[in-house]
Amino acid sequence: EEEEEEDYEDDFEDYEDDFEDDGEESTASGESGLDPEMRAIRQAMSEENRAVLTPPHHPRDPPNDEVKPEGRTFVNFTSAKQRQIREGASMKSWKRGRELFSLIELDIVSFNMFELQPLREYEMYIRSFGASHTKQVYTQCNDDNVDRDIQTDLIDTQNRWTQHPPDTIGVKCFGCDTVDEDESGAWVRKQTDAHLGTFLQNSGQTISILLDENVLRHASVRSKRSQVTLNFSEQMSQIVTDLPILHQRRVTHVEFSPFDPNLIICAFGRGGGTNLHKHLTQKSMLCTWNINEPTRPQKVLICESVPSFCCFSPFKPILAFSGSVDGSISVWDLREPSHLHSRIKQGMNEWIIRSPTYSTDGLTSVDNHQVPITAMKALYSVTDTDKVQSQLSFQIVSLDELGVINFWVVVETPGSETCSETDLGLLPGGHVSLVKTSTLNVAPKNHVTSFRTMCLSFSEHSPNELLVGTDQGRILQVSRYSKSGRHTIYQPTVQYPVEISSIDFNPFLNSRFIVGCKDGSIYLYCATTQSPMVSWYDITAGESVDDVCWSSTRPSVFYIRTPSKLYVMDLSVDTRDPILSEHFTTSPLLVLAHSSPKTAPHPQQTGSSSRKSTHILLGFADGRIEVYTPNKKLRKSTEHELDVLVDVLSL
Repeated sequence: EEEEEEDYEDDFEDYEDDFEDDGEESTASGESGLDPEMRAIRQAMSEENRAVLTPPHHPRDPPNDEVKPEGRTFVNFTSAKQRQIREGASMKSWKRGRELFSLIELDIVSFNMFELQPLREYEMYIRSFGASHTKQVYTQCNDDNVDRDIQTDLIDTQNRWTQHPPDTIGVKCFGCDTVDEDESGAWVRKQTDAHLGTFLQNSGQTISILLDENVLRHASVRSKRSQVTLNFSEQMSQIVTDLPILHQRRVTHVEFSPFDPNLIICAFGRGGGTNLHKHLTQKSMLCTWNINEPTRPQKVLICESVPSFCCFSPFKPILAFSGSVDGSISVWDLREPSHLHSRIKQGMNEWIIRSPTYSTDGLTSVDNHQVPITAMKALYSVTDTDKVQSQLSFQIVSLDELGVINFWVVVETPGSETCSETDLGLLPGGHVSLVKTSTLNVAPKNHVTSFRTMCLSFSEHSPNELLVGTDQGRILQVSRYSKSGRHTIYQPTVQYPVEISSIDFNPFLNSRFIVGCKDGSIYLYCATTQSPMVSWYDITAGESVDDVCWSSTRPSVFYIRTPSKLYVMDLSVDTRDPILSEHFTTSPLLVLAHSSPKTAPHPQQTGSSSRKSTHILLGFADGRIEVYTPNKKLRKSTEHELDVLVDVLSL
């Protein structure tokens, strides 16, 4: 029986071994089918259970050789669940970090961790060949003095400036920045003497003019003034041009001062005399006269090229301008003291020859005209009279043959600045210059044939609208601020090209202007229509019309100049034929000018026009310049003359 029991137990032990093997195989096969993450979780759980079931080992306990039977294995599901939750949270954080890592870009910052300057040549030499027991030192008696000691005396220095002006300018071309204390008294006395001389010169000239006017007012016979037989004139005054400085010079242009109707400026070409200095015969001249003092010019101006146009500054005759055949523009400041310019003595007479204060010859070809200037005027508006009179800055408009219009602003520099290092056209000691502001080209872009522009005019009430006459018979109206580039074209009634020689606006009807042509035709236009209102073809019998100008005192009267005749038209009397004509046989008639002071009456105040002085100036080829005073019939307008003119032109 005992043997049977032992055999029975052996049979169970074998069974248990088989069961354990099967369990281990099934466990191994089950774990092999799981994913690595689950397998890691189970392995961690088994290690934790094993650690819980294994009793701690105490070294004091007696060794126990007895083998304790193994107990049943327990699984801690709570800790496994928490571990799984923590791993899930860490997995979400890892995924979130991976997504953000693709969106975040790190900036690269570079900096020098270490920088060592290279050794200088001297330091390299000392490092290589210097002795180890030597040291270089220096000493100086005065520690705060870092200058090197020298054995020579200090040199006295003084800053000075210099500039090389033209040979004809008698101006000081050197100076110093500061004035020594020893020379301060002499310098002050010199400046005082210069100011006193300027005052005496200006006041003496003013007193002389006042005395001459007083004498002429009470004298019955004026110097070189006589009654003439011309039908349109009461009296004549001849400007004395038979002077050594004007010998064999031909008058090219004459203009009245807008501010003072008794002041004129005349432009002359180069001279041919031999009794003058050589540099004067090779240059052109301009002279200013007061018609009440016709025996001697007040100012004598010179320029390099032949002037084709000249004019005064508007409202105050303190500046003079000229446009030349070489495209240059010159400016003279008539207020400059005489010691800045050269003097020429001829017998008992002494002439002060004034060089231009500013000339555009020093400008580049882009900013200057390249062909002869055909017209030049001072740009002003009668509506801004009070504002412009109080300022020096105004504008000059110039036109050349190619249709280029330049606008210039007259600028006065401060009195302390006497020269410019950048502006080469400014005279040493001068204070007035020209600054180009804008340019217009009146030639249409679609125009096939080229043409020349011959004259320029504008209305005092609308100075931004310019009229330009061409040699093809067209009159172009150019707007200064227009961006379209389109021009209004006024076309004469003839079918052949004809050169436009002169354009002038009526000072009383600012929308009416008269046009003279080289073929002898004359046209009267209204600014609102492109066709002429009135046309005259046979007034001059085919002789060239060189100039036309309206009267400044009568709305219906205008003058026509040909090389040999002067015509007077009065539209209130006869709209077809002139009322007067004068024939000149001694010398060709070159210049016609009519005084038009800015004090001209308003269209509604024509009755007071007789009190305004008006003159007509004629210049001849032989150098004579004659100033005529129109008779009372041509000076005084009737009360309703303007209304009659409007009615006549509306027919």
